[in-house]
Amino acid sequence: MSGLQFRFVDGDEVVWSKDFSYGEELPSSEYPVLDAKDGEYVYWEYKEVSPVCRNVTVHSVRRVYVPSISGGDSEGKPDMILAGMFFPDSELTVKHGSDTEWQLLNAVKSDIAPDVHDVFTALYKYDVSQVEPFNGSVDLRVVSGLIPANTIVVLDGEMKPVTGLEKCEKIGSYLSIKTDIPSTGYVVVVEHVSKITVALIIAIAAGIIALLAAVNVFIFRWRKKRKAKHTIEEAEEDEFAEDGPTEEEMAVVADDEPDEFGPVPDEVDDDDDFVEE
Repeated sequence: MSGLQFRFVDGDEVVWSKDFSYGEELPSSEYPVLDAKDGEYVYWEYKEVSPVCRNVTVHSVRRVYVPSISGGDSEGKPDMILAGMFFPDSELTVKHGSDTEWQLLNAVKSDIAPDVHDVFTALYKYDVSQVEPFNGSVDLRVVSGLIPANTIVVLDGEMKPVTGLEKCEKIGSYLSIKTDIPSTGYVVVVEHVSKITVALIIAIAAGIIALLAAVNVFIFRWRKKRKAKHTIEEAEEDEFAEDGPTEEEMAVVADDEPDEFGPVPDEVDDDDDFVEE
């Protein structure tokens, strides 16, 4: 059999057509090039076509890029958002740095942020997974963390710097910057703490410690005083139980109690019992 037709069709247009003999090869590297329009990507559909053993028509597939992907969760909102050219199968996984990763990060701090006033406030590990090649040019947004910050640095999977310390725009609770990143790596949020801020933090911490100490002293004294009072009351009760009431206390109690048989009548004159006739 010979004269097998192989065609590439983009929409209604036949881009390329050729007759092949049975068993001939056509590697994908020789497929015709497709031009993509703004905001879309295009590729030839996948078919088992080589070696050629039948008439084949391969169609183009055009898709609109997914404008952004997000991952992680901080109180109901993503930890990280990447805006760029992504695909329907693109996924972003984001996790907070583990204790081990924090230790590794601090071990290489001098290579990332040598200034002693640069403080790491957040560490995110991310991974972009997709079948297609990753275009690392993105608009990166990341949650700044509990302590307000304005700088980030991107590291690769081995915690080697990919970018320098990048000043970011503050958008709500996010830091935003346009940069190039690898498909897998880390984003470190950095805050430059001035000497005045350090002194203020130390003063506030010292004030809190002094307040807690004063509260503890007050509670200790109050408990001690309460215990002493309780001990005195118990000693008085024990002394009363051992000695019993005195005769005078008993007499007072007897006078206060009502007589069971009522008041004692006055003595009656015997002569009053007889009536003179």
